[in-house]
Amino acid sequence: MNDGVMLMNREVFWPVILVGILLWAVFIWKEWSQRKEKRFWVKLLASFVAIASLALIVLKPGIWQISAGGKGIVLTEGYRPSQLDSLKSIYKRIRAEEYSVGKTLSIVEEMDSLFLLGNGLAPFDFWQVEDKSIAFLGGQQPSGWEDITHKNEIPLGENLYVDAYYSNPREGHWAILADNGGNALDSISFERDSGQVRLRARPKASGNFVYRLLEKDDKGTIISEEPIPIHVSEGGPLRILMVNTFPTFESKYLKNFLTEKGHQVMVRTQLTKGKYKFEYFNGASNPVYRFTEDILGDYDLLIIDADSYKGLDRTSKEVLESSTKDNGMGVFIQPDEGFFKRAQTRSPFRFHRDLTTEVDLGSPTRTLQKYPYIFQQDVGIQEILVDSTVVGAYIPVGKGKMGTSILQNTYQLVLEGNEALYATIWTHILDHIAKEQEK
Repeated sequence: MNDGVMLMNREVFWPVILVGILLWAVFIWKEWSQRKEKRFWVKLLASFVAIASLALIVLKPGIWQISAGGKGIVLTEGYRPSQLDSLKSIYKRIRAEEYSVGKTLSIVEEMDSLFLLGNGLAPFDFWQVEDKSIAFLGGQQPSGWEDITHKNEIPLGENLYVDAYYSNPREGHWAILADNGGNALDSISFERDSGQVRLRARPKASGNFVYRLLEKDDKGTIISEEPIPIHVSEGGPLRILMVNTFPTFESKYLKNFLTEKGHQVMVRTQLTKGKYKFEYFNGASNPVYRFTEDILGDYDLLIIDADSYKGLDRTSKEVLESSTKDNGMGVFIQPDEGFFKRAQTRSPFRFHRDLTTEVDLGSPTRTLQKYPYIFQQDVGIQEILVDSTVVGAYIPVGKGKMGTSILQNTYQLVLEGNEALYATIWTHILDHIAKEQEK
């Protein structure tokens, strides 16, 4: 059954009729000289059909439908009234019902076809409409947190980064990352039409925590919040071998940092050809005069300067590569200027010269020295980022990794009292490269 004929665009009915009559009159006037010929009447009829067809396309005629026992409307949060009005203009007596979370809809018992307006049902209420024909008409874009991403587990000493998008933010409101005690760790003010935020914090203890991502208005009232569960792992001490051709400030301060973190560190520094100085920290023992698979198998990480790496004989390099590939040992090459120039033939890394000798890191921003090179984006290379800035990279080698850095003279951070940024940089670099510990 139907409830009569209607026009979808009835508000333009008279303009369309008048324009159609005018067009037909112009056509008749143009062809009037041929009125005594038979084809005049054929053309007249054809033009009428063409103009009438165009008018119907614009007016969009339809048939009123009776909704009883057939169609219904479910209104959910965020629906647009204009959508509801449009449906009611097409289906005169269609029934509508507002949805409440967790409550049973009565309309589903009588209707087998539903228009779902707004943001939709809660997932646990999907069962109510699972056997119905659904036409979903989305509503207004909801306001709130979307696409929240963060690491679920981070090592102690590393920054937690929370990237999130807030839909339809209000200018003057704030995004705040708070710890499990409600203390604000980082915040940023929303800007008009820009809901993308990045917040960071550095946990001070290991364990399981539930941070919170908050939205507050200009009066400090909490508008919304989302939980951010994380696990901060302390990790066990690493067994580290440092090999230097000669002592440098960079190696000295890196050694001090690693030993203060409780890692077992053995340092070999060359004095003259064939003679070495050995230092042992936190239980490390046994001097290393040459590389063998048994010796390197005792270490999680080898830190070797560029000159020592260059001076390795063929056998030592094969042993190093085997220990990395088969045993998962990490290798970090401390670079110098020559390392970047000879990298094309004597290292797995490739570089482009970029002439930039400084990089900004930290908050407040601190300018660090870097070598005037960037990593060439080859297959397999993984960049290491601190504050979204490339500080190093590594290449997977079997079970292990081999990496290096483009920073230089990072020890100056310690001399300036910025131990926190120094720790962040080296923790981030070495955690990416060292042998993965069993959990």
